[in-house]
Amino acid sequence: MNSRATKILLIVGVVAIVGLLGYLLLGNETDPKPKPLVSPKVDQQPDASNQELPQSQPVTIRGEVGCLPSKGSGPMTMECAIGLNADDGKWYGLNADDPTLTGSQPTGSKIEVFGALQPPNGNSKFDIAGVIKVEKLQKL
Repeated sequence: MNSRATKILLIVGVVAIVGLLGYLLLGNETDPKPKPLVSPKVDQQPDASNQELPQSQPVTIRGEVGCLPSKGSGPMTMECAIGLNADDGKWYGLNADDPTLTGSQPTGSKIEVFGALQPPNGNSKFDIAGVIKVEKLQKL
């Protein structure tokens, strides 16, 4: 009986090894479509060197820290992206290499920001006049 159990275990082991080798060699391909032998062509993008990139402009802007307004008339969310409501009524996103620089000011604080103004990203979900890369921030 011991010999019979050994034979069964040996057969099960061989079948498992053959199955594992087949899986590893053939892969677990479930897509019946054949793979192309050559890589497909990537869509050509326009040459970025020929396009005019937005230029940063040095600015000094005073205003009040607040949550940036969302674009459109969609539902209000609880998220708050910190920005600057400038004295002229325009909103600006704030970006800094040191996040504690902009995040340390509570909403409602009057500040003066020194930095480089860039146009807003076309995909921005906020209604802003631009984004200021903050170099220096001063509480008023």
